[in-house]
Amino acid sequence: APFKGPSPNATLAIVAQLGGKDLDFTEKDGKFTNLVDMSYILVDPQGKVVAGNKDTINMGLKPETYKRVMQLGFRLQAKIDVPPGRYSLRLAVHEGGGRVGSVFADLVVPDFLKEPLTMSGLAVTSATAGQVPTAGALNLRDLLPAPPTTAREFTSKDQLAVLAEVYDNLGAQSHTVEITTTLRSDDGKTVFSNTERRQSSELAGARGGYGYTSRVPLTDLAPGLYVLKVEARSSLGKPLSVAREVQFRVIPL
Repeated sequence: APFKGPSPNATLAIVAQLGGKDLDFTEKDGKFTNLVDMSYILVDPQGKVVAGNKDTINMGLKPETYKRVMQLGFRLQAKIDVPPGRYSLRLAVHEGGGRVGSVFADLVVPDFLKEPLTMSGLAVTSATAGQVPTAGALNLRDLLPAPPTTAREFTSKDQLAVLAEVYDNLGAQSHTVEITTTLRSDDGKTVFSNTERRQSSELAGARGGYGYTSRVPLTDLAPGLYVLKVEARSSLGKPLSVAREVQFRVIPL
C-alpha cells in the first residue's frame, strides 16, 4: 500500500505473511531458531530496478510463540521509498531450511502532490490478525490496533479495522472533506456505513493530510464476498472525490 513519503517520493508499505508449517525450525537451548531473508525489488515498465532491499530476521522463538507461528503463521513488514509510477513488486523469502517462496504484484504509486485530492492505499487488519507474530515495523501500530494483514478471509466473529490517509492539496479554500467507509455484500446491499467530516481549517491553509481509521464489525454477516470501500469527497462543488476498495470473504466458523 502506498502512502505519502518524503517528497517527491511515496513510501510503500510491504507486508508478507508466511505459513508457519513452511518454516523449518531448529530447537536449541529451549528456543526454536530459523534465519529468514526477505528480498524485494520494484521494477519499472522498462525493466529497470528502481528500488530494493533485503531484510534478515534471526528468529529465536520461545515455545509459546513457536506454537502460535505453527497455528497462525508469521508476518514480515517492511517499507521503502519510491518515486510515483507503475511498478512490478517482486518479493522472495528464503528460510534456513532451504525453502523459498515468492510473489509478484503490479501496482501504481500515485503522485500525492499532483491532484487536488488523493488517497493512500488501504491498510486492513482484524482482531484475529493481531495474534500473528510479526517482525519489522511500519509505524502504523499507533493508528491500527494490530499490524496490517494480507488475509482476505475472516469469520463473522471478527472485526476489521481500516486505515487510510487522505491528502488535501486544495490550499486555503475553506471546505469540508467527507470520508465514508461502506461495506457491501456481493449482491450490492450496504451492510455497514460510517461517515466522518474533516475541516480544511485543520491544515491551517496548507497542503496536508487527514489520517482516517474506521472499525468495521462483521458480526452475524452471512458467508460470502464483500467489498470494503473508503471514499473521500470535497464540499467545493467540483467532482473532487477519490476512493479505494478491497474485496474479502466471510467464511463459516
